[in-house]
Amino acid sequence: MPRRSKGARLHLRPARYRAGKLTHKATWVIRDGAGYYATGCAEREVAAAEQVLKDYIAKKYAPTRKEQDLEKIPVADVLSILLTTGPTFTSRTPTLRSISIGSGASKNFGESSCCRR
Repeated sequence: MPRRSKGARLHLRPARYRAGKLTHKATWVIRDGAGYYATGCAEREVAAAEQVLKDYIAKKYAPTRKEQDLEKIPVADVLSILLTTGPTFTSRTPTLRSISIGSGASKNFGESSCCRR
């Protein structure tokens, strides 16, 4: 039985030397499956490397775009689709900033469905 994937994570690639001379400094890379993706961050730039990992995971995620029951669609997926391919707002239409969300809605926002009965 194959091992379960650990998911995307940061890995510190150690410094590399050839004939006693430093050829590459230690850098952070994103390890995802069998691939390594450069972050461009040095060993001491941990916060920047974490931000690159966060952006990588967000870019990698794509909500399911198929016909399904409204009760099963998470609100976060609806907003993600709206922000990426949604309608263009004009000066007469409301913007996302004008939409108010009730208090407590952000607690489990990603797990909420569009319709509740």
